[in-house]
Amino acid sequence: MVLYFLIPVLFLYSFTFIRQFLSVTIAFYAFSYLLERKYLIYFLLMFVGISIHYSCVFPFIVFLFVFKWGDVIKSHNLYILMALTFLFGQIGVIHWLSLLLKNSHYMYYVSSKLAKTVPLLKLVVMNAMGFLVINYYDKNGFRYPNQKHFMLLYVCSILFLNLFSESTDLTRLYIYFRIFEIILVAEIIFATLENKQFWLLIVMCCFYLFPYFRAISLDYEMPPENLKFIPYKSILLK
Repeated sequence: MVLYFLIPVLFLYSFTFIRQFLSVTIAFYAFSYLLERKYLIYFLLMFVGISIHYSCVFPFIVFLFVFKWGDVIKSHNLYILMALTFLFGQIGVIHWLSLLLKNSHYMYYVSSKLAKTVPLLKLVVMNAMGFLVINYYDKNGFRYPNQKHFMLLYVCSILFLNLFSESTDLTRLYIYFRIFEIILVAEIIFATLENKQFWLLIVMCCFYLFPYFRAISLDYEMPPENLKFIPYKSILLK
């Protein structure tokens, strides 16, 4: 990390991402204290996270809401929210946000001229996986403490993705909540192995592996002057 910060080009180029990812880490860590009802530590950590990156305000509020009222939220409520946010995202919220944030430095994120939309296929696939996860836990129940909170926060990632699908810059908010997907999907994969539901296992593996290799393929197709994720050739992709 010291070497990385000492190289100005690397540090300055990705400073925004570093700040946001650091705030994601702090927010995720703070949530563990909220579950343990150590409210003072939670508020202090979240204050630090918000000081690093203002977008940390969103998980600060959502974490409190889910912790307080998560137990009363039902599966059908999540299905309705996913459907509504998907429709609102397709109708368009960027125009209204641009009016609200006019003459502010946040205008860059909501400018319809600069915004890059999330591919419709990605939205459909992400929502399909969300329905699958909700349906699994609706049928099998929650085996561990706080698991419902994790599922609700994972669904929040899909809601943010749906709602702000007109701008990929705004959808970066969903990374605060998608990290809970790791915990949920890992259990589902183990359950599919125990129950020998190999068709479901194949579907889930394709869901994660296909976008990974597609991103690598798109990275190779970028012109030489662009900054690439993989700056070298490989046997797999030439």
